[in-house]
Amino acid sequence: MSDISATIIAKTNQLNADDLKEWGPIDIVVTRCIVKENDSEQPLWIHFDGDNKKPWKPNLSMRRVLKEIWGKESDAYPGRSARLFCNPDVAFNGLKVGGIRISHMSNISSETTVVIPVTRGKKIAYKVQPMPIPKATTAKGEPSPEQKAAAAKKKADEIISQIAQAETPAALTQLSKDNDEIMARLFANYPDEHARIISASTFKIESF
Repeated sequence: MSDISATIIAKTNQLNADDLKEWGPIDIVVTRCIVKENDSEQPLWIHFDGDNKKPWKPNLSMRRVLKEIWGKESDAYPGRSARLFCNPDVAFNGLKVGGIRISHMSNISSETTVVIPVTRGKKIAYKVQPMPIPKATTAKGEPSPEQKAAAAKKKADEIISQIAQAETPAALTQLSKDNDEIMARLFANYPDEHARIISASTFKIESF
């Protein structure tokens, strides 16, 4: 049997929401900001300690938050910290695809509210908490290999649990489709966890 998971891994040159779905929230320390004036969609590239050449490219709403809290001069951002997380409710073309959002920022002493538009004619009060003082052991923005491995095992356990609860072959097929991208990431980076899921799925199929 030939597994095609590795053939559907999305190429990316930036931090994306799927990374944070897998890792959980991360704390970043900004090292460099680049403004791409000819890029209307992603004009701000924020590099951070441990980004592995995958900068964060905040969307319009988060750029507004950055401007209101840290100011309009991005040259002042290096050395400052933020906590990023994946909000699974962020929608694109009517589908919930998830997006990177800010929960905490340095250089504020208390909760700060920024009014940002979410759709035409609709605005929300977006709240940002002051950034906790980072521990010396967690200075890097990217999780450690051990943290990544633990997150991969947790995700594999969740999928295996879902497989065990599938009541019909159709439900199992849908579950497989829903987890295509996660399976591709596991296949590429954690083949043992990928193999555990395949084994559980095979056992479930034989039980129908």
